[in-house]
Amino acid sequence: TEFSFNKGIGTVYEINFSKMAQVNTSSATSRNIRRREEGVALSEAKAVWEWQDGSTWMAFHHTDAAMLESKYTALGPEANFSTTEFSFNKDIGTVYEIDFSKMTQVNSSSKKSRKLRRRDEKAAESEASAVWEWW
Repeated sequence: TEFSFNKGIGTVYEINFSKMAQVNTSSATSRNIRRREEGVALSEAKAVWEWQDGSTWMAFHHTDAAMLESKYTALGPEANFSTTEFSFNKDIGTVYEIDFSKMTQVNSSSKKSRKLRRRDEKAAESEASAVWEWW
């Protein structure tokens, strides 16, 4: 209830960080949220793509990150798609299912699922100065 746009209204919002969503608990209206470095326009922000290996987040190879960012930008944060284009998958041809709404990567052969995340490059370097936004 302490959002600047909510002063004097008292609407309760639930923030779901795993889904990066803000939900109005009265109307059930959901909005996507994002975190970026303060003072950096969204058009200037560069994304870092990572996958989770146990409790450790690992950065994707730059070509894989560029492919993911291209798809994310073109298709949107709720999209899913299939690809064989990962650099580690050259000459193997395994199909990977990417689901941006769940932020997962699933190997279609082994069914192994890994969590993905997309972070602002500068925010990843400096967690201290970030701004939360919704859209």
